Amino acid sequence: HGRSLIVCNTDNDPQREVSYLETLCERNVSGIVLIPSTHSAPSWEVFEAIRKKGISVVACSRQVPGYNFPGAFQNFFQSGFCATQHLLDMGCRCIAYLATSQYCTIEDKLQGYLAALDQHNAQHPDDRVCGGMGLSKITGDIADLFEQFLREHPEIDGLFVFNDRLGMVLYQVLWKMGLTPGKDVRIVSGENSGFCDAFGVPLSSVDVPVYRMGRIAAEQLLAVREGALEEEQHHIVLGAELHARASSLSQN
Repeated sequence: HGRSLIVCNTDNDPQREVSYLETLCERNVSGIVLIPSTHSAPSWEVFEAIRKKGISVVACSRQVPGYNFPGAFQNFFQSGFCATQHLLDMGCRCIAYLATSQYCTIEDKLQGYLAALDQHNAQHPDDRVCGGMGLSKITGDIADLFEQFLREHPEIDGLFVFNDRLGMVLYQVLWKMGLTPGKDVRIVSGENSGFCDAFGVPLSSVDVPVYRMGRIAAEQLLAVREGALEEEQHHIVLGAELHARASSLSQN
């Protein structure tokens, strides 16, 4: 489209995010596609400055808390539901959800996980640490905490882990404990990155359509800059798709 592009990597740091937004505002860019940091929203002042300069903002992946920007978003609830549904279909009856902290994305997947359990009348403990988050606050080494959690709950036969990076950590812990993914415990992750097939036991994962999501967000921004009203650009939510592999399918 003949546009110049500036790419800023916030590394999920809220302070870096605000700093980049201030810099982009000072440079009078035409528009911004923003993947907001997970733990806090940018300050009201920076968005007010962006608004006054007529800079358009489109959100991507998740919405900015307190704002109603158009954008393309993941259906995190469906991801949690789809992963847990699959584990239930494969015969699992004691399923845990492992994550590293609490923020909107993790909470949405948690609600999907709990909804699938409720729909199937599956029993889950009232204690969120066991039946919900798995781990709600990481204060030490993730691998050590995963191992401690699994040793405290040997009855677990299914695991839904927040993303593939944590899935890799989980695999290392299971091998150390003498457990085989897909045999001793079934596993589904939430990301479907390119290395899922490279695991010793290929990792089942729920697809995140990142390329399509970014393209749609960019198309929305271009439409706004070409005269479309922001309120005419919808919240486009992309559905989740499970890619089942040996980590949840294997029987031997």
